[in-house]
Order: sequence, then structure tokens, then C-alpha cells
Amino acid sequence: MYQAQNQFIEAIASYTKGLQLQPEPSEQLDDTIVSTTCIKLGDALYTVNRPLEAISQYERAIAIAPNSVKAHWMLGRILEAQGWTELALQHYREAMTLDPEFFTPESHINVGRLFQERNFYTEATNFFANALQLKPDYAPAYAAMGNLLLAQGDVAAVAKLYAEAETVDLDLITAKQYNDLGIACIHQHKLDEAIAHFQTAIQIQPDYADAHCNLGNTYLQQENLREAIICFQEALSIDPNFEEVYYNLGTSLAKLDRLDEAITFLHAAISIRPNFADAHYNLASALVKLNRKDLATLAYNHAIALKPDYAQPQWDLGL
Repeated sequence: MYQAQNQFIEAIASYTKGLQLQPEPSEQLDDTIVSTTCIKLGDALYTVNRPLEAISQYERAIAIAPNSVKAHWMLGRILEAQGWTELALQHYREAMTLDPEFFTPESHINVGRLFQERNFYTEATNFFANALQLKPDYAPAYAAMGNLLLAQGDVAAVAKLYAEAETVDLDLITAKQYNDLGIACIHQHKLDEAIAHFQTAIQIQPDYADAHCNLGNTYLQQENLREAIICFQEALSIDPNFEEVYYNLGTSLAKLDRLDEAITFLHAAISIRPNFADAHYNLASALVKLNRKDLATLAYNHAIALKPDYAQPQWDLGL
């Protein structure tokens, strides 16, 4: 009664007294009643910010009734709040294994992320899968599972997951998620797959400058300079202050010997980010090709000043 009326101090006193009473042998309390009372006492103690005492009551409840989902869950929450995450995970795991459907998909994801942070990938996968089973159209569950698979470098599994998500709802996977998948494919030298994922990201969000830039970078790696330039130009039309794109565009144009245009874009990159050593170096290289040696020397020296261990401009300057 006290707890229902938010009279927690009175409730604590009542529960404590009840647990301290020694009943007659003929009135021996049922373990379920004792366990439930311990949990209620723990809840009241937790509410009035007495966590260590609450821990003691939840542990007592578990000693009596090891399959108490509520006791394991609350014990996990308090232990995590106290910074004892490893212990908390043991109780989260126990509670959510005993009754997965008792918990929200969000709870499964939050616990899964705690396991992922500690590189317990198998257990993290199980919790994310539980979230998806409970709510197949839950976008955060796909995001969590996708990030976990990316952390393991399994780009094929991520692509399969996203394809499955689209059979449920086309809006479940974001442009950023496809962009991140494309970047992971680049790191594994799977350039054609990366291109497909960047294109999907752009299809979802046409004004996504990063995806246009990354698509251009992928074409640049394939020496498909004309397609790369188109992508970089599109990225700049979306974000005129994207210094990396000015640099990439200048680099691509220089490869096509469109040197005056290349110099213009490299200057633009430097104007946005004056300490961009690579842009100074590529500017110097373009100026050398146009026989503008004095300006090239200045650009080389800028690159070296910004990055003293930058060997290439020092070699080129010595030629």
C-alpha cells in the first residue's frame, strides 16, 4: 500500500520488518513471497537512491528464486549505473535469456551494444536478432546489426541484411548506412560493390554530398576520371565548402592534363583549408608541368612546412 502511494520510506520500513519477522513453523513463508518482497524492497530502495542496499535485496531474491527475471534485470541496471558493467552484463544476459519477450527491442539493442563494446560479438548478435524478431520493422535493430557486422568486416552479410530489410520496408535503411557499407567495401578493395552502395545511398538521398564524393573517389581509384569528375562536381553543387572535393577534383583534372582548371580547384581547397599539405603538393606538381617553377617552389615549401616528414615534395624540390 505504501509503495502504491509513493510513500517509499514507509514501504521500506514495512518490507524490512516483514522480512525480519520469524514466523512460526506452521506459518513458514513461501519462497515466492519472500523473493517478491525482496524485489519490492529493492525497488523502493532504488527509488530513494540507496543502490547498494537495493543490490543486496535483489541478490537475496535471486538466491531464493534464481529465475527471477525482474531481480536479474534490476540488478543489472544498478550494477551498470555503479560502473560495474561486467557484472551487470551477467544479469542482463540471464534476465533476457529467461524471458526475451518481456523486454522491448530497444532494451535488447542497448544490452547488445554493451556486449559489442567488449568484443563479445556472438552475444551482441543474439540480442540484436532478438530485437528484430520482436519487431521486424525496427530500423534501429537493423542499424545495430549492420554496424556490428561492419565491425567484423563482413560486408556481404551487411548487404544481405539490408536487402532483407528492404523486403519489410524500403525506408528502414538510411543513405548513411549504405554510404558506410560502401566505404567498408573500398577498404576491402571491392570497388564495384562500393559503387553500387554509394549509388543506392544517392538514390535514397540525392543531396548527400559525402556519397557523391565517395562515389567519385571510387571511380578515381578505377582511373575512371570522367565519371569521378562528374561526381565531384555534383558534390560541390550540394556543398560548396567541401574542401576534399576541391582537392579531388583538382587531382582528377591534373591527371587529364587540364592543368589550369586543376590549379583553380587546388587553390580553392587551400583557401578553405590552408594547412592542407597534400593540396599544396599537388598544386606544386601542376605548376611544374606548366613550367611555373617559382610558384611551384613556393607550393612545395608550403607542403614541407606543414608536414616536415613529407618526403615526396622534398625529393621533387631537389630535382
